[in-house]
Amino acid sequence: VNEDYGDEQWLASRRQMLGRKVEEIKKESAKLTTAKIIGLIPDSEISMLCRTLTRPVPLEDFVSILTTAILKDERVAFPEDELRACIEELFFLIDVNGSGSLDWSELTHYIVHSYEARKESMNSHQPWTEL
Repeated sequence: VNEDYGDEQWLASRRQMLGRKVEEIKKESAKLTTAKIIGLIPDSEISMLCRTLTRPVPLEDFVSILTTAILKDERVAFPEDELRACIEELFFLIDVNGSGSLDWSELTHYIVHSYEARKESMNSHQPWTEL
């Protein structure tokens, strides 16, 4: 009987530990990251973004343009200040030449290279690609 009780305790502690891990994962996935910013831009705003970025825009304008575009989607639930901070970080990731401004070419270059890097990373972790 004691052995059964020990197993039940062990199982209960494992369930509790798993529950905590699930909550940690949920919190992490709910965080806003620079990788998520591009995916938050509504499709309806892409052509506007393309027209706006035909000329290089400075940090403040880029943050304002992207914030406005993203917040048009009512499903976006991130606080505006958090969104702005993440867009600023994204700006500096994209502005590799340090010019202090971004245009459509730089943005699309970043998107394509990020996609390729993510795709490569995913493929390298799939066992069937090693066969």
